[in-house]
This record gives sequence, structure tokens and C-alpha cells, in this order.
Amino acid sequence: MQKSNTEQRYVIYNLPLHLELMNATSEPKDIHDLISNGTKYLRSANLPIFKIENLEICGYELLIRGTGKFRSPAELFPAAAAVGRLEELDLAALAISLEGMRELPHNMQIHVNLFAETILATDINKLIMVLKQNDKNGANHSMCVELIETPIMPRPEDLLLKIRALQNAGIEIAIDDVGCGASSVEVLVLLEPAIFKIDRNYVTRAYDTPESRRRYLRLVKIAKSLDCKIVAEGIDTDEDRRHAFELGIEMGQGLLTGPLPQ
Repeated sequence: MQKSNTEQRYVIYNLPLHLELMNATSEPKDIHDLISNGTKYLRSANLPIFKIENLEICGYELLIRGTGKFRSPAELFPAAAAVGRLEELDLAALAISLEGMRELPHNMQIHVNLFAETILATDINKLIMVLKQNDKNGANHSMCVELIETPIMPRPEDLLLKIRALQNAGIEIAIDDVGCGASSVEVLVLLEPAIFKIDRNYVTRAYDTPESRRRYLRLVKIAKSLDCKIVAEGIDTDEDRRHAFELGIEMGQGLLTGPLPQ
């Protein structure tokens, strides 16, 4: 108990609460500290997926954010990969993201992000159980795994077996950021994704130049030739939405439904 010098009153000093508050604002010492204490340094953020036709929210992408210099995934995951702990961080991020799903409206399409390396390194039956068990409260969500690409797609034949197991369990597969990563037509044909996500760099202000229009249209044609549903990232303006609608794109993500998670 601490006594004030200016008034006859007492302030209760709560050491556990003080330590909790200090931890909540602290930064990890390094990437090892962050991975080992994921619930302390990682938080989930939900990005809506909406119907292009009427802006109705039909799903959410479950994202992860770190702390301090590891706040952005662009810093977070490469740092983990550099020390050989990418898959460990990826699974920790998945668990924290799925916890955030409990607060979402029912009957949503839920997208989670996983690296191909993580899918290969993880017991696929356990992964399916994790993805399925988070929907036991009657929320009636459908699950989709967004495959995060790396410059070289590892062991495509082995990956295909695990992707098929996910698909057979009723979990859809999406290829994320098409046009920005290592996608090839061969990989897209091999994996048979249900959803094709076009990177925002091909969507936002896509009609500014003839070249950008051609690139956008080319990606849409590839998706439709593979019978994929399309999510256009970067639908930030009514004009972006109008162009997407004219191209027959079903879903979008972007600033039209509010600011992006920080």
C-alpha cells in the first residue's frame, strides 16, 4: 500500500496487475521471444470479405499482427523463416486467429492464411481437426485456407496430397495475392483452388492505363477458365467496385467497408 504525501489517502499497489500492464506494452527481445510467447505479442485482426454486387459482408479473413518491429507480417514471417521457425510461428498465428473467430457473426466464410511449408510439415489430420473444431458453437462457418506462396513452391506432389485431404474435409483452398507471388498456371491447375484472390496492385486504379486494364482482365480470364470464384483485393472506391462488377467478380476486400487492419 502506498500513501500519498499531499492527501490523507491510500492507493493500493497491485503488483500482478502492474506486471500485466507492463507486459501488455512491452516488445519482444527478438523473434525467438515473440514465437515462444505468441499470446503475449501476437493479436488477431479480421478483414471483411464482401459481395461486389451489394457490399454485403459474406466472410472474414483472419489476419495476424505482431508487436514493435515485428508488427507487420512483412517483417514478422521473414524473421521467423530466417531462424528456421516459420512453421512454428505460422501455427501459433493460426491458433490466435481462430480464437478471434468466436466474436464473428454466424454463417460466414472464414479465411485463414498458411504457408505451403507449414501444410507440408504438419500432420494433416490434426490440422483439419484444428480448423474444424473451432466451429462447434453452431456458428455454421465454412473454412478456407489461403495458401501463402513462396518463390519456390516446395514439393508440389506432396503438397497436393495434403491439399486434397483438406478439400475432401470440406475446407476450400484459395491462392492468395495472385499476380504478386510465385503463381504459375501449372501450380493453379495442379492444386485446383476454389478461390482466386487477385492482388490489390492489379485492382486498385486498374483502369488508369490500357496496360493495367489488360493485366487485370488477363487474371480474371485465368480464374474463370479454372472455374474459380474471385476475390479482388483493393476495392477501395466505387469505381474499383464498378469495374469488378462489370468483369463478373463475385467478392472483394478493401476500404469500401472501412479501414484496413493496422
